[in-house]
Amino acid sequence: MGYLYKYPFKGFRMIINPSKRIQFSPDGKKLLSCEISGDVTIIDIDKDKLQIQSWLGQQRVSACCWFGNEEFIITCSGQKSICIWKAENQELVAGFVKYNQDAKLFSISPCGNFLVSASLDKVIKIWYLGDKTKNFKGNRMLKEFYVENFINFIVWSSDGKSIIAGDEGGQMLILDREKIILCENVHKEGVTALDASRKGNFVISGSKSKLIIFKL
Repeated sequence: MGYLYKYPFKGFRMIINPSKRIQFSPDGKKLLSCEISGDVTIIDIDKDKLQIQSWLGQQRVSACCWFGNEEFIITCSGQKSICIWKAENQELVAGFVKYNQDAKLFSISPCGNFLVSASLDKVIKIWYLGDKTKNFKGNRMLKEFYVENFINFIVWSSDGKSIIAGDEGGQMLILDREKIILCENVHKEGVTALDASRKGNFVISGSKSKLIIFKL
């Protein structure tokens, strides 16, 4: 059960469950929560009305995000799959079941046409999501890369040309859509944080002992 909080301004209230990730919708009227229980929850906070929809608890979802101007939701889960759902009614519109072990994390390219994902079987895969017609039919996997360690974080560069990953061994990997360009042990311990700037192609990575900023 979650906890009900009521704030003094505008009667705003929210139910908070233990969550791994929370994200506002593009219009700021809804929240998407990936919960520790494995549920995915949509919370409608518009006009001070609290509407909660939860589903997918049995799939052990590890990451989720809005997609297509909040028309869709993408999840990766313990069912070894990347799935796309209609946000309005949680209808499954596409499922990419291509992993031997749990899908762990993913990132969508700035243009919205590509997705990169990583799993517990130490594989990075690049998927084509389609153009704005959002036709998800057919084989969508473009490329796969086998890596040495579990990937802890993965992001796209601001120009969408590169993929940056940090693994549990401290290695930073830079990939394009065809090959691994660079694999260097810049941290002597596991990467604990990683992000790319929205402009300028800067990347920041962190471990328990240091923080590194570099330009692609």
